[in-house]
Amino acid sequence: MDDETKLAPTNYDKITELFPNDIDWIYDFTTNKFYNFAPGGVSNANAATFPAMTRLGMTLAILNLGPCSMLPPHYHPRATNVVVAIAGTTHTYMINENGVPIIEEVLTPMKMTIFPHGSMHMMYNAGELNLYIYRCFDHNRPSCTTGFVFTVQVAQTARARNRNQEATSRYVSFLSLSDPN
Repeated sequence: MDDETKLAPTNYDKITELFPNDIDWIYDFTTNKFYNFAPGGVSNANAATFPAMTRLGMTLAILNLGPCSMLPPHYHPRATNVVVAIAGTTHTYMINENGVPIIEEVLTPMKMTIFPHGSMHMMYNAGELNLYIYRCFDHNRPSCTTGFVFTVQVAQTARARNRNQEATSRYVSFLSLSDPN
């Protein structure tokens, strides 16, 4: 469907041939497999999950975080992330590049912030109620790389290549990996 939508020469063709029913123009975030609050999830509406969004060049997402939950440090290599708090209190941290101070914000309902393209950021819900955030990306496939996964993968690779180097062993042990050798 994605290819057909991309090839539709006009909106008339897109509507009359590919999405002729009213229901084709509605996306229900609650049906997304990642929509949950235990501990939380990100539900994306983009060309992959909602074909009517093909060629719009954006992604709209809902972030749900249950009580005392966090979205770990991560960045989007292809997109700027605009975040709007809907319910709950959202604590955010962002660092844009080396040498730039960490920016810490607390978002309450109807407040927003921006995480520029490529900036490392994280969010958490320290409250006792569920937290809802709308997120908009300026790319139809914003991608996501988590900082912790990257760090662990680098440590594991370094460890495999340098098993006998003391500094690498101390660093890997610090990350609390299961195999200390």
